[in-house]
Amino acid sequence: MKSEKPTLRTDDLLKRGFIHACEWRIIENRLKQSARLPDHPGVYAFCIDGVAQYIGLASKSLARRIYGYEKPGSTQRTNQRLNELLLAQAKSGISVQIVVASPPDFEWNGWSISGAEGLEAALIRDYSLPWNVRGSTAKVSAPRRNTPSPKRPTEGFNTNRHPGKYGPLRSFLEDCRQDRISMTFRQIEDLVGKLPKSASLYQAWWGNHEGNSQAKAWMGARYLVEANPAGRSVIFRKFEY
Repeated sequence: MKSEKPTLRTDDLLKRGFIHACEWRIIENRLKQSARLPDHPGVYAFCIDGVAQYIGLASKSLARRIYGYEKPGSTQRTNQRLNELLLAQAKSGISVQIVVASPPDFEWNGWSISGAEGLEAALIRDYSLPWNVRGSTAKVSAPRRNTPSPKRPTEGFNTNRHPGKYGPLRSFLEDCRQDRISMTFRQIEDLVGKLPKSASLYQAWWGNHEGNSQAKAWMGARYLVEANPAGRSVIFRKFEY
């Protein structure tokens, strides 16, 4: 039986040679880096609340690689997926830090070995990184428009498959199989019971990162959430690995 991989702490990355480069922000309604990264190759990590969510490789230029997440091309599925995740975090008031490292290359028995490629592979192999996805078929589904909102969420659904307070929400989202689901807080409370006051007061409560039990529910069902606490409503949007 395989043991669960540990999380990768930002502090550990910094202690071992990574440096804090910048963070992701929303500027003029677009995803932007707070500072430009260097033009040399390296490894980068996107971190939330002191935990790495994603590890990536820039084989030529960190600056150009990270810029790809700001303006993903129509065929760049990984860039599209990460752009959506990063936008959702920034809109929810969650800070996503970017830390980088540029390990030196070395030679082994006459072969030139990339230190950056080796480091990226080792980190992905050894640690739990929620946003890293194997394979080249990862994609973000385009939301369907005019999807009707459920009036009675629990009606006709088996909502008892997953344990915990927010397990019924995950079960409901899995059964809906819609790309876009609008729900009021009241409809969510019909599933999970009364929401905490922080859900109405703080955008961060709706952050799309799996450090929160509530986020594990919708992200486990392959959804990201856009919340409007003042209006007591949310929109869940489907994404696919």
